[in-house]
Amino acid sequence: MLGARGQHSQLASGSSPGRPSGGRSRLKRSALAATLSLVLALPFVALSGLAASPAAADTPLNPSQFHGVHWSRLGDNFTPDRLVLQGLSAGDDYNTMRSKADSVFTAFQNDLGANTVRLPMNPATAQWDAYYGVIDSALGHGFRVVLTYWAQDGTNMVPTSLLPAWNQMWDTVSLHYQGNPLVYFDPINEPIGFTTPQWLDFAAAFIARENSNGIPSSRLFVEGAQADGGGWGTDLRPLCNDSRFSGVYLAMHRYAFPYGSRTYTDWVNDITTYMGNCSSRTVIEEFGASADTNVDFDAAPTATSDKEVAYLRAITDVARQYHLGSIWCHVIGGRTSTPDHDTLDLLRLFSAFTSSTDNVPLWTPNTTAVDRLQWAWGGLGTQTTALRSVYYDKNLDVPGSSQTNGVQVQVAAPTNAGNQLWTRQANNTITTYGGTKCLDGTGSGKTNGTKVDIQSCTGGANQKWLFFSDGTIRGVDSNLCLDADLGSVTNVQLWSCGNGTNQKWRLTGAAVALRAHANGTVVTAEGAGAQPLIAHTVNTDVWELFDLVDNADGTVSLRSHANNQYVSAPDSTTALTANSSTIGTAQKFDVIFNADGSFSFRARSNGMYVCADSAGATALIANRTAIGPWESFDLIV
Repeated sequence: MLGARGQHSQLASGSSPGRPSGGRSRLKRSALAATLSLVLALPFVALSGLAASPAAADTPLNPSQFHGVHWSRLGDNFTPDRLVLQGLSAGDDYNTMRSKADSVFTAFQNDLGANTVRLPMNPATAQWDAYYGVIDSALGHGFRVVLTYWAQDGTNMVPTSLLPAWNQMWDTVSLHYQGNPLVYFDPINEPIGFTTPQWLDFAAAFIARENSNGIPSSRLFVEGAQADGGGWGTDLRPLCNDSRFSGVYLAMHRYAFPYGSRTYTDWVNDITTYMGNCSSRTVIEEFGASADTNVDFDAAPTATSDKEVAYLRAITDVARQYHLGSIWCHVIGGRTSTPDHDTLDLLRLFSAFTSSTDNVPLWTPNTTAVDRLQWAWGGLGTQTTALRSVYYDKNLDVPGSSQTNGVQVQVAAPTNAGNQLWTRQANNTITTYGGTKCLDGTGSGKTNGTKVDIQSCTGGANQKWLFFSDGTIRGVDSNLCLDADLGSVTNVQLWSCGNGTNQKWRLTGAAVALRAHANGTVVTAEGAGAQPLIAHTVNTDVWELFDLVDNADGTVSLRSHANNQYVSAPDSTTALTANSSTIGTAQKFDVIFNADGSFSFRARSNGMYVCADSAGATALIANRTAIGPWESFDLIV
């Protein structure tokens, strides 16, 4: 760039050209003139040592697979120097950079559920061995990586003088990752220095060159043309029906901040118009809104709302309806608008919370912005959930459903009743009882053992809390952790933060969905529950929702919203199916909390782990003795 489920609005009727949205479809979709003369005249051969090779076979395009964020340099990525991403250091070697990046990517996964990162590239960075530690770390976490050149000279193009170095950059990176299908290439960020015809010719030449270097078109992103004074890389229509761009992903950039106030419908029409008839290969490669201003993005937009509310709800609704890829800019790093972060940053470094120089755990300045991103990715985008103690496997609870100020909270067996439902607000308060009471550090205490209670909401700092990627919830006023006392379930308090699971909390709720690590798709009770469970859809709807029922013996059961039947795992040869009206042994599962933040389910019927077999291509079945990616699931709430 240059410088609660019930509330989700429906897209305006008739405003969405492209893939029809009606019905319950289960189908998966699956420099200037001189510069251009030079690039088009260049033979498509590699540098010495890089033999030209035919591109691998293209794979079907699936934009919905990209659940992404940008990791950027603080101060933005427009520089000829090495790109030192926020949280890293110029003096880091490969191993140090990879180690630091490992912690950051784990946080991106745990906090957001991201599986894609867009990283900046320039000629100097392509020759910097340490930077490959970041890319390799992302790949080691299973991330898709989109590498993009940011203009280093302010031209937003590639001038003739820079073209040889630009070509060498891509040849170098292509050679390094030619064989890795998780690495994608985007020739230039927001190419507004070109006219539209010049950009199309330049981009087509890039595709041909990359194909000759062995990179298939299905691993290439091409950004749209300039739409208007603020539409950088927005207009996909010139590319849609140009055969030179068949088989590549088309990348849209769109923001609200360059414009005045618009309605939700205005934004829906804007985005779908510029997308044209290309929804089957569109990735919203850059979008975002101010995440540090306490704006409630879960609220329905009104005439007096911040202008970014209508925009963010519209663009995330469009992404969800059309199954587009979505990449938030930025997650950390970006333009320097404040000393340590970009106002768009979805997460913040730990050093911004304390005097520590550590990067992690990261923390979330506005959870409602995260809700909208996860909604775009096909999640529930739910603001109100239970808060489950990892140590006790019990929910944060107001005793006796009391609404009396000063009642200390506890942890208790899950009921999902109102006294166990907590709403994460944009102003960092955590409310219950429909927003009438706030979670409160008693008396603004800042010492170990301070009781945590409920009080009428005052807006005080002792009622503000931040969610961290390590599972802790920390008081803004006290800098202490929400702590379930190891000696008593009735004593929830503030305590110095450590590594104990009694200070770790997970979001959960009555209605959940499961995303399989085997293939990144959501588990569905196919055929309205008549067929076995299988991981093969993108969005969460009725067939993908399950009530998570906590049983008295510590197990859980899953009741499908598709048919109100409980999921059964009778043995190691029968696929999981929602087919029982009662809970018995075959309907009970132990929940396993994995180190990467995912969950696994062990069937009580046979002691075997539930598996998305054949990398998710076949139905779920409880037949594994160990946990790997096929046995791991994200719990979407």
